[in-house]
Amino acid sequence: MPPLDVTDGLASPAVQLFLTAAERVGAEVPPEEIASVTQICAHLDGLPLAVELAAAQLRQLGVGELADRLDQRFELLARGRRQRGRQSSLQAVLEDTWAMLDATEEQMLLQLAAFPADFSADDAEGVAGELSSMAPARTIAGLVDLGLVAWSIDGRHRLLETVKLFARQAWAANGDADEYLERHTRWVLACLDAYGPQAWFTSLEVMRWASSHYDDHRAVEDRLTTAGRASELTRLLSALTFAYTYDTGTRASAAIDRIEQHLERLDLSDHERGLLNLVIASAGLPARRPDWIERGSSTAVPLLREHGTPEELAAALIVNSWMIVFQDGEAALVLLDEARALADAADAPVLADVASGYLVTHYAVAGRIDDSLQTLADLKVRVDGRPMDYGGTLYAYGTMAVRFMTEPDAARAAGQYLVREFAKAPNGGGDGRNEIYLVALAARGDVTETRSLVAEAKIMARRQSGNDGLPDLLIPPAALAWRLGQFDIARRWLTAIRRAPKPTKSFHMTIMYRQLRTAVGLLDENPLDSATIDDIWDEAVAWMDTL
Repeated sequence: MPPLDVTDGLASPAVQLFLTAAERVGAEVPPEEIASVTQICAHLDGLPLAVELAAAQLRQLGVGELADRLDQRFELLARGRRQRGRQSSLQAVLEDTWAMLDATEEQMLLQLAAFPADFSADDAEGVAGELSSMAPARTIAGLVDLGLVAWSIDGRHRLLETVKLFARQAWAANGDADEYLERHTRWVLACLDAYGPQAWFTSLEVMRWASSHYDDHRAVEDRLTTAGRASELTRLLSALTFAYTYDTGTRASAAIDRIEQHLERLDLSDHERGLLNLVIASAGLPARRPDWIERGSSTAVPLLREHGTPEELAAALIVNSWMIVFQDGEAALVLLDEARALADAADAPVLADVASGYLVTHYAVAGRIDDSLQTLADLKVRVDGRPMDYGGTLYAYGTMAVRFMTEPDAARAAGQYLVREFAKAPNGGGDGRNEIYLVALAARGDVTETRSLVAEAKIMARRQSGNDGLPDLLIPPAALAWRLGQFDIARRWLTAIRRAPKPTKSFHMTIMYRQLRTAVGLLDENPLDSATIDDIWDEAVAWMDTL
């Protein structure tokens, strides 16, 4: 039988089957344990036999005890000795199904068990490519027909967790675990190597691959760390530098914490230390960790200046400029000029354009809007007609940030382009990236769309990074109030942003905030003396609802 749905909790077929089976053996599940039952059913993939056998264990186990023992599900989920036969245990059913496989299907199933999560047919072909006798698409189709591989409408596949556990036990029995996991490791590294070093710092394609294969590269990172394979680990993480720059805050923070441990525990060369510090510094942007942006990039620059390639040093200089610009704007511009020269000399044009993109923002942060606009115009010539990459991304962000008040239509078009491009990544390109677009919409006077998307952005910020999106999300309402001529309201919210406990989280949001502040000014009194930042947010939402 196919798996039962588990998504609706108590109302789901899998949970209802569990409760019915529990009742048959005289066990009653209290309402407060329904959430745990739902987790048990999900862990069992909603497989009807597994759910029934699990519920039967409530004769002697509590729900919590049952949940804790599911890793031993084949020993646990079996009926008594008097009920032998094909459905006497989950183990027996899987053994019967296994016996139906031909040699090709058996090898494919064993290899698919190396995937930590879902996979595409192309992924399966890549990992199983060394097993030349296989026709992956046809073989997987056969496994789907047998109910061993689940298929979703988006074309992704996954092994049911129970099937994966069974296959991995077969690895252990034959002593082949290392072979299958190593094949998966080689595939992940080969996928990233195929993009090339410049792309590791600049390519949206790498970002999209990393987003859709997050579980794969995380599993490989853990595997390489455990084995002490420092060189390959550094290669893996270095290839993910740009991906972590645009990842969610939660993932970026976790990456920083892990890499700190790698730096402490592994035997690394100076070159490897430089690269890992560069990854940390890059991840510091979405993680909102200015301490690690500064510390990581300041450590990476001298190490990569002595031991790195020109592209690696250029990338480190760019990241290093992120913090220096607030302390010494001219020094930051010098770093970017050097980065651009290094990239041009190394025939890395996209990396050179990234340096130019940050020149746009750094000029604007310093209030040199004319210089920013000129650099933006020069960058446009270079990125026009090219598939979107980091350089093109910065051009679009720069267009919104610098031109949103004077040329709102151009800013809106740039934002729409970015939204479309980042929507191609499973995580949407990181948390809060659309907030800049929201300011551009608001400054254009698009009331209905701004109101709707601001509410969505608040929910997205909470889901992806566990934060409330403030004070950044106050900038769109302030821009809308400015556009509608309600300067007193805009001034109040901009003052709240200025006095908020957290700063704005990106160069582009800072640039937009400062231009609005210049246009309407700030209040002498602090609104946060009598209200919280959440109160100000509620006030802004209520105001937008009246429009």
